[in-house]
Amino acid sequence: MIFYRKTSPRGDTLIEVIFAFAILATIIGFAYSGSIQARKAALSSQQRTQALLAAQFQSQAIKGYRDSLPWDGSTGEFPNFLNTGGGGGIPLNTTSKYCMSPSSNASPVPPKTGPRFEWQLLLDTDPGCTNLVAFVLPQLPTPPSPDTKLSITFQPGKATCSDIITCDSVQAVVKVTWLDPYKTTSSVQNIVILTKND
Repeated sequence: MIFYRKTSPRGDTLIEVIFAFAILATIIGFAYSGSIQARKAALSSQQRTQALLAAQFQSQAIKGYRDSLPWDGSTGEFPNFLNTGGGGGIPLNTTSKYCMSPSSNASPVPPKTGPRFEWQLLLDTDPGCTNLVAFVLPQLPTPPSPDTKLSITFQPGKATCSDIITCDSVQAVVKVTWLDPYKTTSSVQNIVILTKND
């Protein structure tokens, strides 16, 4: 004679439901974690793009500033790009940090045509520099991170030059730093070589 053991269908169903909920909770947890990581990656990419745009903007500004002034005071023109003889131009201090900010002062300087100061050079602690990122990137759908900072440092353009004055080129290092979504400081930099005869 064969005996069959009777099992309760309700107990099996309850275990299956609990197991299904556990699997569902795990899948939802992974999906949520993945979406958070994807959002951080997208935000990080957006901040990098904004920083690259700001660095490019500053690079073009320093080139425009260079083009609006004579290189030095050798021909008796003041102000001049190297700031020889006083008034205008880049600083000869290579340790300070600066930014290029739009200027409303404009007057022609012979023999150059166009505005004298389309751009002005400010210390990076100046309010004109700290508010510059919002000015640079107004067209973006989301504003740049409030901790985004711009800075420009100037160095002789050649390693053989002892200082900026004796060189016929200047290296401007444009740097943009920000705090990314992962709470680490990120930066991009653009190097612009400005020469006497460009």
